[in-house]
Amino acid sequence: MVSAEARLQELGIQLPQAPAPFGAYVEAVQTGDLLFLTGMLPVENQKPKFVGRIGKELDGAAGREAGSRAKI
Repeated sequence: MVSAEARLQELGIQLPQAPAPFGAYVEAVQTGDLLFLTGMLPVENQKPKFVGRIGKELDGAAGREAGSRAKI
């Protein structure tokens, strides 16, 4: 079985560094072989970059960028 790290390297995918927390929460908790992650928001410089709903306040392009920026 190929490791996730090896597969990402094979595909030429480089993951960004995790953002520094700016709230009172833990980004990840590991229990045994399981890793529980919190949700990520589309932020820039620790401020919300996108606010609203796709189809209402945001168009499709903004929604795609928000999803990409959030790294969900």
